[in-house]
Amino acid sequence: GRICASFDARDLWTHCIAVGVGTQMLAKNMQVGLHEEAFLVGLIHDLGIMVQMQAARDKMIKALDALERDPDLTFRQAELAAFGVTHEHFGAALCRLWKFPACFAVVAGNHHRPLELTDQHRSLTMLVHVADVLAARGSVGYSRTVDSTQIDPAVIDQLELDDEVIATISEQLPTVTDETWSMLR
Repeated sequence: GRICASFDARDLWTHCIAVGVGTQMLAKNMQVGLHEEAFLVGLIHDLGIMVQMQAARDKMIKALDALERDPDLTFRQAELAAFGVTHEHFGAALCRLWKFPACFAVVAGNHHRPLELTDQHRSLTMLVHVADVLAARGSVGYSRTVDSTQIDPAVIDQLELDDEVIATISEQLPTVTDETWSMLR
């Protein structure tokens, strides 16, 4: 449902499905395996925002109102002002509490800064990061959660992604997201 004029939870779910789909498409394209895991980690990457909406609705509305007033403000900046931490913190904590596989907590906790990771989950977190940016860039669902609609060139280099792959996935993402929504209803 809509918690304020600028935010509908359904749009956030559309974004999360798009990131799940995008992560899976990237994983298949790169032949890294774990396609189902790729979809699921992409799907739950913004779980922390759901926690914020449920546990501290007033603070969430304050953050969303700040975003509405200032188009240059990032989602994470608005969260830090309202909560003192970002959705990455809440998402990772919930994944650990629910005893999800370790990679889920790593992705939920680091998808905006994957290059800071040094462990075995770095590649998967980078894939989610790319899918997150592509979903936002294409306005597939709620699009304010990313800091930028540009993919970090260092991430592109490390994943060895080429422009054609990015363009193809960007082009297919809205349709595949709609198809996936239909199956989940």
